[in-house]
Amino acid sequence: MIHKLAILGILASIAYMVYSSMYLGKIYIFVILAMIVLSVIYYVTTSVITRKMVEKGLGKKASFALAAGIVSADGTSITPGMFIVSDDMLLFYKRKGDLGGVSIVWSLSVSSLGSYSIGKIDEHHIGIEIKDNREESVKFSSRKFPSEEDAFRKALGWS
Repeated sequence: MIHKLAILGILASIAYMVYSSMYLGKIYIFVILAMIVLSVIYYVTTSVITRKMVEKGLGKKASFALAAGIVSADGTSITPGMFIVSDDMLLFYKRKGDLGGVSIVWSLSVSSLGSYSIGKIDEHHIGIEIKDNREESVKFSSRKFPSEEDAFRKALGWS
């Protein structure tokens, strides 16, 4: 996600340089605005995932949903998506393509959930670490997990 924001920043910088070096104002403003609008459309169609999109893929309402990123096993990358708690499953969805589809990246039944801890999951990220009954762990990054812990526990039926 950060690299897409960096691309947007680079395009905006290039647009500013082009505009400041040219004097045909109105035409170049249109070109600059078009580049920025296209960059925003690209970002939205490739990265943004909504609760409505996930519930459509899930086929029912989610009792808990939070935009988050799943941390790879080696800790080198984070895939953006949405962390979901449904009636009996914990799920993580990511954006599948430009047409609004979503796909499941990770799932765990609530009965297989051993424990979880909310806080720093690595040197730079706050989130949740979930361990199953076999002590295998998965980490999800989102700064909102600490403030949403009560809603998460309620969705699990633990409160």
